[in-house]
Amino acid sequence: MASKDSVDTISIREMKESDISDAKEILVIAFTKGEPMTLCLGLTTHDDRIQNREMCEQGAKDGISVVAIDTAKENKIIGVAMSCIPKENDTAQSDPTSDDVHRKYEPIYSILDELEGNFDDYPDYKNNPDAKFTKAFKVGVLPEYAGKGLGTRLRHATTDLAKSKGFQFSVASASAPGSQRLYQKLKYEELAEIKYSDFVFKGSRPFAGITACPSIKLYIKKL
Repeated sequence: MASKDSVDTISIREMKESDISDAKEILVIAFTKGEPMTLCLGLTTHDDRIQNREMCEQGAKDGISVVAIDTAKENKIIGVAMSCIPKENDTAQSDPTSDDVHRKYEPIYSILDELEGNFDDYPDYKNNPDAKFTKAFKVGVLPEYAGKGLGTRLRHATTDLAKSKGFQFSVASASAPGSQRLYQKLKYEELAEIKYSDFVFKGSRPFAGITACPSIKLYIKKL
């Protein structure tokens, strides 16, 4: 367990390319053991490692993701919060391994697309077509640092960073009770939700078996 004193040695900074490997492993630990959709689809650590690496690569490039480091542990990365700039007309990776993983994630991508489409009709955004927004993605912390408010600090840091770089909105999809409480704590506005039992993908209901949380929710924050 991280000691109480170690909390004072934690600092947060913008994510760099050299952080990608450590950051993706922290997200793998966090999401393959607790994220409802990942568990329901039976996605493996191998699958999640590929998906998280691509996300971290984009996050480091976009410059609005952050990592937490413990200066008492030789600047070990112990937490990460991902935020990315939405890209139009994203193309799939040419690597066949990545393509196979993307197919496994299709139900997740589909429910996120449907949910996030509600932001297009949000009045403050709809009436300001030049407004820029970020998508707040995954937050992860090493288990020994959990329960110390670090996830909140990390997400707050990404919103501050985005605001400093001229973004007007942060948009977040929260799929589990913990992430939903996080965005409520940070004063995000709940905009929409999709019940897992109602979502249909290619004629089936891939998330009907989720019992830990009834729905995935969309939150937004004006920066």
